[in-house]
Amino acid sequence: MLKPVLVLCAWITAGVALLGLDAWLRHRRAAGRYTEGEEEIEELPVEDPALEMPTPTALPVHRHHFGEPIPTLVGTVHDSEQQPVRGAAVTVMDTKGRQLVRTTTNEHGAYAATGLPEGYLRIVVSSVGRNPLVHQKLLQSGAVVRADFALHSREASVSHRAH
Repeated sequence: MLKPVLVLCAWITAGVALLGLDAWLRHRRAAGRYTEGEEEIEELPVEDPALEMPTPTALPVHRHHFGEPIPTLVGTVHDSEQQPVRGAAVTVMDTKGRQLVRTTTNEHGAYAATGLPEGYLRIVVSSVGRNPLVHQKLLQSGAVVRADFALHSREASVSHRAH
């Protein structure tokens, strides 16, 4: 039993010695890099493509399955009689008015998107013959935001204003 314990102690000692040598070399390199009067130039961070923000993407509306992207924005579009509006255009924009993603509703009036940045989003919904609507929603990390719309026909709003 003594021989394996001694081998283990030797490996531990060698590891500690290598860590100490590395720290000493880094210290020497840092001390030799600067002369009096020179300032340290900060290195720019390296951008890792794996850590970049996901791209905003429209998703098909269905039950989530393992391995598929999780929607961060979901909703439905109905008319004034609560009937689904198929093919309504849904545009998601940031607070500067830049379009992030555009999609259309399915036969049930539903839509979904993922990869959206955190913060306030503006969701614009429009459909032929109906007045467009805009909602502003706050998207937070790990949360699913729901934005439902009820589009009213243009004829109804024109006749309502005339009275």
